[in-house]
Amino acid sequence: MGLGKEKALPSETSMQRSTQEIARAERLGWIIDQLLLAAVAKGQVFTQERLRANAEDLVDIPQDALAMAFTRARRELDYPPGVSEIRRLAMADEGSKLDAEMRSSWDLTIRFADKYVGNDVHGNYGPEHGWYGAQYDREGKVKRPATYPQLEQRVLDVVRRTGGWKQYRCMTEDDQPFQQKRFFEEYRAWAAVEQVVDPSKLLPMPAIKQLLGDEGKQPKSIGQLTQSKLLKVTGEQPTTKQRLPRLERSDEWYSGRRAKLKQMADELLAKRKK
Repeated sequence: MGLGKEKALPSETSMQRSTQEIARAERLGWIIDQLLLAAVAKGQVFTQERLRANAEDLVDIPQDALAMAFTRARRELDYPPGVSEIRRLAMADEGSKLDAEMRSSWDLTIRFADKYVGNDVHGNYGPEHGWYGAQYDREGKVKRPATYPQLEQRVLDVVRRTGGWKQYRCMTEDDQPFQQKRFFEEYRAWAAVEQVVDPSKLLPMPAIKQLLGDEGKQPKSIGQLTQSKLLKVTGEQPTTKQRLPRLERSDEWYSGRRAKLKQMADELLAKRKK
């Protein structure tokens, strides 16, 4: 009888396993609550299946690190954080350094677009079209060079790959979460893209010739094309009329333009007198 009672008692191993399962279930429940709170804070609703799957992918991270990550996500992100976002925020490694650098670059990009980016009559946006861009005379010569600051190449590439300066200059509050997410994704991917040793191998030579628009010349590498196109992005401006063709305007155009400017000046003076 005594032997039978001893066999009925749970073993130490089974009790330990049961305790671990309970602790894991409690961790999963806490993570699900945090994911749900982060989603609600951004006006989103996640399904129970998604919450459970995401929690399973985060359960291996220490709880104190996760708590810090969820707090940062609610304060710093404009969209509900995904698993990769939470893991990166929770890890005190190179990923955290990249995350801080990425957010600083986002803030800098937004401030730059608000202050320096403008547009021309054709709807092209860029700092060269803003108030601080270069100004030219009728002969196409620079009479005032550009004065806006130069951004690092990584930021310029990310802006180009996420729709160009128009997306940032015309961004609304509704657009911002999606644009920020695209910016972060491209910012992270930039280093991997730059590791391509020989970009010319990505295209066959006939395709490169067609892209260059000159069938008679064979470039040494497609990097030359990339470098030439970057001049338009980094703010370097042409300095002679040979590089910037003169725009032919009729006398009627100049007359109408002067009349319009005079009207604007009269209206401004009238407002000041009031």
